[in-house]
Amino acid sequence: MADQEKKQHVPYYRKPEELTVDEWQIALRKQFAEGKKFTVKNIGDQPFYSDYEVYNPETKKTYKVSIRDNINSFNYCSCPDFRVNGLGTCKHVEYVLLDKLRYKKYQKLISKAQKNDYSSLSIHYVRDRQVRLKKADHTGEYPRETELFDKDGFLLPGMTAHLEEFIKGATGMDPDFRIYPDVFERIDRDREERSRQEKLREIFPDGVQSQIFDTLVRTTLYP
Repeated sequence: MADQEKKQHVPYYRKPEELTVDEWQIALRKQFAEGKKFTVKNIGDQPFYSDYEVYNPETKKTYKVSIRDNINSFNYCSCPDFRVNGLGTCKHVEYVLLDKLRYKKYQKLISKAQKNDYSSLSIHYVRDRQVRLKKADHTGEYPRETELFDKDGFLLPGMTAHLEEFIKGATGMDPDFRIYPDVFERIDRDREERSRQEKLREIFPDGVQSQIFDTLVRTTLYP
């Protein structure tokens, strides 16, 4: 009976009443992964919690998948769907899990609480793509940690500008500290945004009340 429920088709165009929208979308990605024949290559140094290359022979595209924990929100894929869907998974992540969890040794491993052997900074794609600090077990406090991160390890609002200084201090204290590439992308993007805002304030010191808007168009604008 359990196998029949597991294989029950999930409709693409109608959400089942018993599922939330997120549960429905996750189920669709699992279902899609079951019907594919991707090529999976472990490019990391661990048998399960590792980095993988997932190749789709239909599209000829390869994406990087990271299985970092048995908590889904720590996983990562470089595909466009993963970055925008807010689910913490995609068909590539689900395919890797299906591929590995065919084996009992990995099923047993993923059911246990994981030891945090290293600290890291990553992007939490389920929670508004916030920067998150995951600390290794028995690791002390990093310089400026409590100033920049909340008790759950999420970067506080407006603190991206201080991340590079934090990273320098953390890696100096802990050589095994990992920073994932999308964190640097976030730092660069926020730096560019701050630069744009500064330029706008320089050009339009009075904001929407700046005199340049008085002669920009020849009609009366709504507020």
